[in-house]
Amino acid sequence: MFSLKTGEVLDVYPNNPVLKALTPKDSIANLKILPVKLTQDAILVDGSELKGSVFSRGGADSSLENNNVFYSEPRVYVEGTDPNDPMNSDGQAGPGVAANAATLVTSLLGVAALSVGGTAFFILNESYVGLGVFWAVGFAIVAYYAYTQVLSKEE
Repeated sequence: MFSLKTGEVLDVYPNNPVLKALTPKDSIANLKILPVKLTQDAILVDGSELKGSVFSRGGADSSLENNNVFYSEPRVYVEGTDPNDPMNSDGQAGPGVAANAATLVTSLLGVAALSVGGTAFFILNESYVGLGVFWAVGFAIVAYYAYTQVLSKEE
């Protein structure tokens, strides 16, 4: 935990006594605090005082003695949420979550039934070229659906 005003290390691994004992607070470098100006359209950070300084990429450069390979990264969370909850959620699964799970299971069972039935049909008729085309088209459809779902989540 760091002070956002001074950059000083306040606490190291407050919920893990083993890592806290292995990581002395004085071995972690303080954060650099930069002047920030808020405008109507942007957040401006003045980095002029960083000229000539070394930026830490973790590893051996992340501690004061520069000889360890551990990196202490401050926990990032949305103000007003629990910092110990990695998903920053309230722990309640809404109706959308249950509907998505039901849709996923139903879709998976449908694709499985279609795959087994189609494969059995083409093997029974000894049409191995048809089986190859069936699987190629099936994979293409599933890949297209998965790709469009990932893109719709990013937008």
